[in-house]
Amino acid sequence: MAKEMARKESMGMRNKVVITRPRPGLEETALQVKALGWKPLLAPMQVFAELFAPDTLLPANQDLLRPSSGEMSRMKPNLQMGEPPSQEAFLLKGEGLQALLTGVQVILVTSRQTVRSLHRLWPAAVEKNIPLFAVGEQTAQEALALGFLVVKSAAGTAKDLALLCTALLKTDQGPLFLASGKGEAVDLACNLHKNGFLCIHCPLYESREVENLPEDFFPSFWHGEIAAILFFSGKAAQIFNMFLRKGIEEERKRIPPSWSPDTVGRKKVQGIQTDFSVRGEEEIHQIKAIVMSERIRKIVQQYPWHHITVASPSTAQEMLKALGEHSPLHQN
Repeated sequence: MAKEMARKESMGMRNKVVITRPRPGLEETALQVKALGWKPLLAPMQVFAELFAPDTLLPANQDLLRPSSGEMSRMKPNLQMGEPPSQEAFLLKGEGLQALLTGVQVILVTSRQTVRSLHRLWPAAVEKNIPLFAVGEQTAQEALALGFLVVKSAAGTAKDLALLCTALLKTDQGPLFLASGKGEAVDLACNLHKNGFLCIHCPLYESREVENLPEDFFPSFWHGEIAAILFFSGKAAQIFNMFLRKGIEEERKRIPPSWSPDTVGRKKVQGIQTDFSVRGEEEIHQIKAIVMSERIRKIVQQYPWHHITVASPSTAQEMLKALGEHSPLHQN
């Protein structure tokens, strides 16, 4: 009975939700989390940096290239066999992003960050009225807000975006321009190639890892204030895992063996050998992990979370619904 009362008291203290999402979606998610009765703890694992300089439309590290129509024709048989050329095959020196978008039948965007980068780097894309297919409704709304007129939305995943293309587009009406972050949407490009489309996959920005967790994370962690952590990408989950493991190990080394993890900073307990890796696992076991996909679940499951919830479908809104189910407003 005493243990159960202590557990309930501990759960009552857990009113913080860690959000690992990068900006620009971070603040919006924080407001939604707060509306559910939680205290958001902002912990973006990545920041975005555009690969092109505005106006010049040239990449920071190399000149853009683009294949000639003859080169495209020679590539297409391989594309149809599901063997897309590397991104470098689509680069032609000196012509820039505008040349890449010439003649495409549609622009595909995988996130709101992609739309913002595209608009900032080449605002003329709006004036050309090139149709734009967005991965989900929020990305579509972002495109409309920035002035794109012909916008269609998929159901929220890269697979849904590929299905939208195969349903509405023809393979002989011109290439598809897929804009994304560096290292992202590779499976989507391959999927489109396998379905016979010529897909120009152009990374507009890259994500860079932050140097550490925010200063208020570990105090909240050790004091039992964190109820859940939201993981929006596999990369963010990998970075978080690294920081968490490092932080627990550093705390284990910092506290002398004669101090109890439950009373650090309050009183000294003689004769107690403390292993903060064990204490860390005990703390993690009280926290729920809510992830965007099954792939992310496989990354975070190395830790003994209280529970791992996989959003289905894989959207931010479904993650928030899962979080809402655990909200203090709904607890007895």
